[in-house]
Amino acid sequence: MSTLFSRLFRSLIVLTISFALTACAGASAAQNPTAASTAAPSAIVAPTAATADVGGAQDHTVNPFDLSVSQYILDTAGFHEIATAISDTQKLDPAYLTTVTGVRKVLVQTTWPADLHDQAQAFIADLDSLAAALTAKDVVAATAASDKVHEAQHELSHALDIELGGAMHMH
Repeated sequence: MSTLFSRLFRSLIVLTISFALTACAGASAAQNPTAASTAAPSAIVAPTAATADVGGAQDHTVNPFDLSVSQYILDTAGFHEIATAISDTQKLDPAYLTTVTGVRKVLVQTTWPADLHDQAQAFIADLDSLAAALTAKDVVAATAASDKVHEAQHELSHALDIELGGAMHMH
């Protein structure tokens, strides 16, 4: 019961942060249009067809805070636990889809640095594959997809550590 409560609570937190980031992104740009340009990194991602397909970000300036929040959500979503539970029990908990959907909502709103853009888009595609398997209640596909998401999450989080200037992430 406590595991289910923990997953539901984590999903609620992810969704709350997702909604807050979406609301704050529009408000901060409207209130202070020059704030984002003061610390712009050298690599800025312009929207592409790939970003447009998954929502893309409205602002084209990479924000270290947004990247940090995205990394935090990635690291606390519980992809390891989801992959292990599916593999061990061969059962699909509806909370898994809620987690995947919540993380995806945040990541598609994140403006990614040029050197992480493709990796982030590939991870979002992996989340989509996991969501499809969970929706279809396909345990075999969900097992493979959850394992892939778990491994890709570690790789993207590590790349974010490097991008943010400190490789202190513990796996």
